[in-house]
Amino acid sequence: MAELWAVHDALLYAWNFGYNCIILESDSKEVIEILNGSSVALDGSSLVSAIVERLLRNWIVRCCHVFRESNMVADKLASVRCSFSLVATKWNTPPPPLVDLVHKEMSNS
Repeated sequence: MAELWAVHDALLYAWNFGYNCIILESDSKEVIEILNGSSVALDGSSLVSAIVERLLRNWIVRCCHVFRESNMVADKLASVRCSFSLVATKWNTPPPPLVDLVHKEMSNS
């Protein structure tokens, strides 16, 4: 459920920031299967319904599974988010705790 709430909020923020094409990555294979319609787990859930409603807006959202090890930036951001404001934030450059990981991921891709 926590992962689904994170997806819900991420979609809300992306929409409110004006993005019209996003790739939503999660290390929860079950969540991605729910989002892609290949799982009926939590069918009828109001949270899943709200997420699906957001996915069907006039934009492109690709939901895909990634292993935690292949997206260390997102994993680190999730663990350090408590030190940032609870208000949605858009960074033009990575916040200091993530700079090294961003460079490492960029060099590995």
